[in-house]
Amino acid sequence: MAYDETGGADNLADVYYLAPIYPGEKRPAVMLIHGGGWQAGSKEDFAGLALLLVNEGYVVVSINYRLVHGDSNHFPAQLDDVQQAVRWIRHNAAKYGIDPERVTAMGDSAGGHLAALLGVMDTRDDSDPALPGYSSRADCVVDLYGPVDLTSLNPRVPLNVLQVVTQLIGQPYGDAPDLYRQASPIFRIDERTSPFFIAHGDQDLTVPVEQSRRLYLTLQEAGVKAEYLELEGQGHGFTGEANERFIEAMLSYLEGC
Repeated sequence: MAYDETGGADNLADVYYLAPIYPGEKRPAVMLIHGGGWQAGSKEDFAGLALLLVNEGYVVVSINYRLVHGDSNHFPAQLDDVQQAVRWIRHNAAKYGIDPERVTAMGDSAGGHLAALLGVMDTRDDSDPALPGYSSRADCVVDLYGPVDLTSLNPRVPLNVLQVVTQLIGQPYGDAPDLYRQASPIFRIDERTSPFFIAHGDQDLTVPVEQSRRLYLTLQEAGVKAEYLELEGQGHGFTGEANERFIEAMLSYLEGC
């Protein structure tokens, strides 16, 4: 279904929940934001995790968002979409038995970047007349190896990753340093920032693990509640026993959200 009628196929959501929904029921919700370098990926990528979370009692909303295509859909298009999706969830909370004050944003890689932004800022574009007064800020954030400082990636990551970030912004860093900073969650942390759970593999060759380490320290310095799980021997994604450790820690964190 569409969470933004103007976005077409880009702005669709799958809602997972256990029926029936009883009148007045309020379940915590998790909004899943796929990765793919802001250029690829789909809401279906998280189908397995969505089913796991549903069986734990959550309502899950897995979303698509506008992807970068050539000269179109540069940042902040993706930010506007995910913020719109959170507001849509709150607007439809009663329909799906959701507690509008318990909405967690979870994403991996590029999706982790967008989830992190949902925990550190308020609505950028409040022009939709159908969603007046609904907050786009996530109550909790689960950031899985997302880049959080786009200004410091150069030149410490593979060339193709730098190219993806440049395509997201639409300009090289030297031409738009302020825009790179605006797109970096780490610079927006303050006392109002939502609680974070961060997970990253220490052998990640795509997004340097230092990104998550710095994020965790910055959150701590700001007095924001945060948990950090660094998984030894894991790259850009988790497998085997490390993934089981992540699932256990993530579910424990969500209980408090």
